[in-house]
Amino acid sequence: MIWKLRWGFAARTTLRALPLPTAERVDAAVIRLAEDEEGTITYVPDIHPMGGYLHVGSMVVFFTLEPKEGVMTVWNIFRRRRLI
Repeated sequence: MIWKLRWGFAARTTLRALPLPTAERVDAAVIRLAEDEEGTITYVPDIHPMGGYLHVGSMVVFFTLEPKEGVMTVWNIFRRRRLI
């Protein structure tokens, strides 16, 4: 299934603030997930039944899926925490 993409305000704002090479990698990974269902994903049913984290290098993208509408919404982008 090819998902239509919807970007939330926080995700759009963060994407624009990232260095261009990082923003391009994140954008390409989100498109690849929406079109080909490819990517490193951790689903989080405790947070949202159809939500997950897409891991892109040192960045993490929080998204949700709406299967009835065929929409993938990107809500936020943040740096992965380093655990010591």
